[in-house]
Formats: sequence, C-alpha cells, structure tokens
Amino acid sequence: MDRETIVELIQAFYQSRLANSIDSCVGHFAANARLRIAGSTEASPIAGSSGPETLRRHVAGLVADWEWRSMEIRSLLIDGNRVAVHYRLGTRYVPTGDVISSEIVDLIEISDDGRIGSYIEFVDTAATAALAAKQRSDGGLQ
Repeated sequence: MDRETIVELIQAFYQSRLANSIDSCVGHFAANARLRIAGSTEASPIAGSSGPETLRRHVAGLVADWEWRSMEIRSLLIDGNRVAVHYRLGTRYVPTGDVISSEIVDLIEISDDGRIGSYIEFVDTAATAALAAKQRSDGGLQ
C-alpha cells in the first residue's frame, strides 16, 4: 500500500471518529483487527479487543463516553504498514459533560486488506484519571 493511500485511510478514519460515527469507524478496521488503549490492563477501559463484535462494542463505548469536538493532526509518520499519529484533541467526556483538550498518540498497523489491523491509543492518562475521579465523587462511577 502506498503512502498516499495510507494517508487517505488514516484521514478517513479520523473524520469518522470526529463525526462520532460507530459504523464508519468500525468499517475502517479489518475483520481480525485489534484495538487497545495503552496502559495497565487493570486500569484500562479497553485493555484489548479483537474480533468484530468486541471491537464494535468497544468503539461504541468510546463514542458514547467521549464526544470528539475537534482534532488536529500534529504529525503523521509512516514506515511501511506502520503509522504513528500525534494529534491534539478537543473532546467532551459525556458522563460529566467536562470538555478537555489533550494530546494523543496512536500507533496503527495497516493490514494486508488495506484496513486498520492494529490500533493502540496512548491517551492523556492524567486528564482521564481526573475525570474518572470526578465522576466517582459525583456518585456516577463505582
């Protein structure tokens, strides 16, 4: 897969996520794709998922909890079928209504069928922890 095609895939995926479209997001993943939020498997809301049903459930959960409002790619590095994306994200944490801006890095591998085969997201853990603590103190998270 050439660089231009990979860039188009990545941009289309992030546009789907910015539109908060579950179907469109999931459509960019290969059938056997893996999705993971980096970090402790005990603390991560998505320590790892693979397979279409689990992946769809996890994407739906992310879209339900995190409404993307703005996204600006700061850098996009491509090495063969591997992609690293650094971006600035404006998002609303739906359970509390809090709006935050943070920086995120995603590591993506493109599968042989030209879709996302592996997606690992490195999130702003300090902001995520603060929002979860706030939700717990408001009685919303157990």
